[in-house]
Amino acid sequence: MKLLFAASTAGLAALFLLVPTAYGLQYYECESSRVFGYQVISSYAKSASPDIITARDPIFDGGEIKGAYRFTSNQPDGTPTTYLIQSVNVEPYQRLFESSEGQWRICTPKNGHL
Repeated sequence: MKLLFAASTAGLAALFLLVPTAYGLQYYECESSRVFGYQVISSYAKSASPDIITARDPIFDGGEIKGAYRFTSNQPDGTPTTYLIQSVNVEPYQRLFESSEGQWRICTPKNGHL
């Protein structure tokens, strides 16, 4: 019985390690070359709220926008940049945008490791 429990625990742990890989995403790369890990954006997306969605946000023809979350981060040169995460109903369940010259530019989901 102990052997069966140990084997199931090890198998479950290995499965959890593969969850981010199942989506095929490891990071998002933005137009400014700024890179955000999938896990970081997923954790921010948990704070997405329908109340934060505005009419000036990008539309999503491929599904429904469930919520939004905004944050500001400094570029390497110190310039503050605003980012938008949209929580959506289609895998990978979030979209990341970077504000550039008053426009939202989508950050590209990429495979591989940082």
